[in-house]
Amino acid sequence: MYLLIICIIFITIICLIYINYPSSSAMFMDKSPFTPQIGRTNCPGGGPLGQIPILPIPGGVVLDLSSTSAMQKTKMSFQAVESSINASDGILTIIMQPNEKDNNLASPKSDRRRNEISIRDPSFCLKLGSTGTWGCQVRVNENLSWGSNFYHIMQVKSQELNTNPYFTISIRNNQIQVMDYTGINYTPIQPLCSVIHNWIPISVTVTNKPGTIISYNVNGKTGTLAMPSSANSELYFKCGQYRKIIPTGDVTFPTSSSYKDISFKLT
Repeated sequence: MYLLIICIIFITIICLIYINYPSSSAMFMDKSPFTPQIGRTNCPGGGPLGQIPILPIPGGVVLDLSSTSAMQKTKMSFQAVESSINASDGILTIIMQPNEKDNNLASPKSDRRRNEISIRDPSFCLKLGSTGTWGCQVRVNENLSWGSNFYHIMQVKSQELNTNPYFTISIRNNQIQVMDYTGINYTPIQPLCSVIHNWIPISVTVTNKPGTIISYNVNGKTGTLAMPSSANSELYFKCGQYRKIIPTGDVTFPTSSSYKDISFKLT
């Protein structure tokens, strides 16, 4: 009888500990900066803002991100430290160290930091006079704060030297924003905090000639931008970490952005 009572008390204590103590999944949950945290309640605007694009683009060419070596079989150029780039299991991640320099070896500038890749393969480029769509999903991996200085994580650029990108996804004033070719016109999309650890789908359609418009869809928010009147060269896709050096209050820890479903289709 006494043994039965002792057993009941023991089982009761074990049950109380289980109910009031964090579960093993919570205790050992992956805290790495690349762990998706969907449905955060402490940040507004995290869900789709409308009808999102289907990615990868149906019928388009898709960049092989199964490994870094597989990705490099596609013709591309690097303005980055090799160790900052990693492709694995369909995800490309590009890291920026807090003391990084401008890794554009052709013409580095002392006021910026840069680790970027440019996809130069003909199957991913848009010739003059043609229409095509690029698509990808983008994720920011660290919680950071950023003001009005430039911080670009995705671009559509001209092969012509010394020109602004025609379409840019930027971090600005703690928001994800779209920038046009002027470099001064920005359109807010959603809070930066809603993109940290969360994928947002992006598509951008361009007719590569003067007088046309660029159509974009960023997480369901659509809009248009004007093409520059000087458009006269092939266009390509570029992504990575590219930001202004701030003399005081700069980021003091490694930052990174990730990409998947990078694709392109001529229309």
